[in-house]
Amino acid sequence: MSEIIAANELMGLIERIEHINEEIAEKVEDRADVFKEGKSRGYSTKMMREVLKARAKDRHVLQEDEAMREVYFAAVGLA
Repeated sequence: MSEIIAANELMGLIERIEHINEEIAEKVEDRADVFKEGKSRGYSTKMMREVLKARAKDRHVLQEDEAMREVYFAAVGLA
């Protein structure tokens, strides 16, 4: 009897994960649609992605990254 309960419980977990995977796929599509909309309005999707990445970082880390970028660019003559 406990094998049946365990099998049912496992099946429930699997079905929940499948449902979440479907939701994630829908969100990925929604995200792609927003990028397409931005591109159609003349925005650079590359820059949009960079802005998103920067906004996700801690401000202190972002400032450190920018300072390092400036040092490296200066070192190779791009500043």
